[in-house]
Amino acid sequence: MDIATANIKNRFDRHEWGGAFGDLGTLIPFLLAYVSILKMDANGLLVSLGAALVVVGALFRTPFPVQPMKAIGAVAISQIAVSSGLTASTVVASALVTGVLWFAMGLTGVADRISKWIPRSALLGIVLGLGFSFMLDGLRMMTASPWMAGGLLALTLLMLSRPGVPAMLLLLAVGIVVSLLERPTLA
Repeated sequence: MDIATANIKNRFDRHEWGGAFGDLGTLIPFLLAYVSILKMDANGLLVSLGAALVVVGALFRTPFPVQPMKAIGAVAISQIAVSSGLTASTVVASALVTGVLWFAMGLTGVADRISKWIPRSALLGIVLGLGFSFMLDGLRMMTASPWMAGGLLALTLLMLSRPGVPAMLLLLAVGIVVSLLERPTLA
């Protein structure tokens, strides 16, 4: 931990609560896939993830980066990986190796040196490409029930215009309710 972050105190305001749930929309499906498709132990998965989130938040005062986990998850639950017999142990090993590599690169400063080689335009291109990909997937899913999608889109825009409302937390709750209404067996 450097001097700049040593004096910063953790905040627990509405913005932090809203941001705390920001990545759940992509993280939860992977966790559910790990448990349902790869038959991973939910207790071990959730306890270790929770512990990592608390430690990273307490030490570095920053949210836990879930992008590497999403990359591993996308590979782990792909049709090819599942049909070729990918096991939960392989996923755990890849997560540990990835974590150790990122930790070592951060500790030694290699990550900073590598980041200087990557042009900002390339980084923005990747982010925009992923953003457009997510938007297209969202639009495709919205066509299944356009009236509900339109109503929820309006609700989202309304909540985002009100800074006092933790939009992501409320959207997550609405998503859970809608999912349970559409498929009661999920309960």
